[in-house]
Amino acid sequence: MAFTLKSRTSVAILGILTAAASACSTTLAPLSSGTSMISGLTSGTKTAAHRFTLKFNKTSRVMKFKASRADLPASIDMRAKCSPIADQGQLGSCTAFAWGKGMAEFLAIQKGDKTPLSAIFFYVKELEMENHLGQDAGAESMETGGKTLTKFGDAPDVLSPYLSSADQMSSAKIKKALSTLPNAKQLEAALPYRAAKVTPVADLAAAKEQLAAGRPVAMGIMVYESFQSPAGNAGNIPVPKDGEQVLGGHAVLAVGYDDAKKVLIMRNSWGTSWGDKGWFYLPYEYVKGDRVLDCWSANN
Repeated sequence: MAFTLKSRTSVAILGILTAAASACSTTLAPLSSGTSMISGLTSGTKTAAHRFTLKFNKTSRVMKFKASRADLPASIDMRAKCSPIADQGQLGSCTAFAWGKGMAEFLAIQKGDKTPLSAIFFYVKELEMENHLGQDAGAESMETGGKTLTKFGDAPDVLSPYLSSADQMSSAKIKKALSTLPNAKQLEAALPYRAAKVTPVADLAAAKEQLAAGRPVAMGIMVYESFQSPAGNAGNIPVPKDGEQVLGGHAVLAVGYDDAKKVLIMRNSWGTSWGDKGWFYLPYEYVKGDRVLDCWSANN
């Protein structure tokens, strides 16, 4: 299957994030919410049980804030068409959960196939593509997930199960799992779950058009301290304040929007005890200030 790209606009931003994010706890300087949120971000941060390891680079496309067409529905909610919320645990595998457990399972369900798919298969193929096998480094970009979905698809979870909570506490078991390439049976079983193409989504208006057409949008977002505030933990993400610390990058999946509340409806990968049973609401205002990057839709 072809990986289809429309024209892209490079984002010229200092402080490009190039280092692999392993089990780090880098302290980041507070940044103004009105400035580029890539600048100064050097690595993923482990906070509580989850890490923010998604990285961006000089080709990352910042989602622009643009008014949507007047003829779009006032709200779209595709949560009922999605697979159950999953939990990435302590691994930096958010892109595999957004693209694989989120997008790939959604596309399969639309064809009548409710097979649970493998986040570890998807994550390992991403790491292989980026020459980071064996490292829990997180993906270099959202684009890697799109390439993985179109080229390899995703294997059924029963053939490549995720690490248990106990195994996630063992660095040796993590390294072994992330160093083991899929076998021929797993690779063949993944092929039916490829996407025909993925398409970059440039702005909020385009994202809403994709959602209104029944296509989720994979997004990279910058995570701030307030993401883990009481409101954020309940799923109502605040608009970051000036000077708020950036914790890192995170991959999520937009599955709807609500113009009355001015929010995008988002799927997270932290289990059902977080947010609104695993879902959260991202304000349209969050798009301002270079906080949402590298957004993609996909087609069967």
